[in-house]
Amino acid sequence: MIKWYQVFTYWLILSINLKVFNLFILSLIATVVGQLYIMTYRGPVNPLFLFFRIILHIIPMVYVSHESNPVHMLGLVAAYTGSLALQGTNPIKIYKEIILEEPTDMTITQFVQTRFF
Repeated sequence: MIKWYQVFTYWLILSINLKVFNLFILSLIATVVGQLYIMTYRGPVNPLFLFFRIILHIIPMVYVSHESNPVHMLGLVAAYTGSLALQGTNPIKIYKEIILEEPTDMTITQFVQTRFF
């Protein structure tokens, strides 16, 4: 199972106030596209969970300046990729598991249980 520290979290970025608004936009687009793929090819998705997952990507965007610093953005991506390599995985494996193997009818409670416990 994927844990919270293996998923690129904007909440951490928000807490350290980096100006990477474009990264948030890309993450939101990737989430929506991923959910559309799941709904199209894997079956029905719990609508409340779908809404919850998208909201998790929108809320931080409200608090971040629309400026973007490409150096910070690339640094974060490199740090994320490096931290996953130290754990013996990579972003492709992580997101492949989310899109292809996670249950499509997951609830918010199940999501929290699998990510944090």
